[in-house]
Amino acid sequence: MTTTHLFLQAPSAGTGARGFSFLLFGSEILTLIIDAKWFIATLLILIVADFRFGWGESHKRYEAAVKAKDKKSQELYKWHSSRALRRTSNKFVDYIVLMLVSTFIGVAFLDPLGYSHVWGTYAGCALAAVCEIMSICGHFFFLRGVKVEKKSIFGFLKAFIVALTKKKSEDVGDALDTALNDK
Repeated sequence: MTTTHLFLQAPSAGTGARGFSFLLFGSEILTLIIDAKWFIATLLILIVADFRFGWGESHKRYEAAVKAKDKKSQELYKWHSSRALRRTSNKFVDYIVLMLVSTFIGVAFLDPLGYSHVWGTYAGCALAAVCEIMSICGHFFFLRGVKVEKKSIFGFLKAFIVALTKKKSEDVGDALDTALNDK
C-alpha cells in the first residue's frame, strides 16, 4: 500500500484538505470580499428584499388556496421557516461562488489583456444583481396583480408602469393596462 493511499484513508484527510484549500484560496477570497464589498452589501439588501416579497407572494397564494379549499396548494404555499432560510442562505452562497468563478475568469482572460481581474468580479456581481432584481419584480408584480404578458423589455416596462399606477389608483391602473393591451 502506498503512502498516498494511506493518507487518503486517514480520518483527518478531509479536514486537512479543507484547511489546505483555505490556505491556498483564503487570500483570494478575502481580496474578492474587499474588492467587491459594496456589491456584496447591495446583494445582501436585494436578497432580503426578495425574501420579503417572496414571503408576501407565498402568503397570498396560501390564502387563495385556503379560499379554494385546495389542500395540495395549501401545503405547497404554507410558510416553512427552515426552507425559506435555507433557500435564502443557499442563494447568497451561490452568488459568492459566482463572484469567485467570475474573478478566476477575469484573472485568466482580463489580466493578460491588460485589464484588472476585478472587472470579472463586477460582472459576476452584476449578473447576480440582475437575477435578484428579476425575482423581486416577479414577486412585486404578483402581489400587485399585474401579469407580464410578453417576456420582453417592453412587456416588463409596461407591467412595471401599470403596477406603480395601480399602487396610486386601482381604477387608473386598470384603465392604463387595458389601453396598453388594446394596442
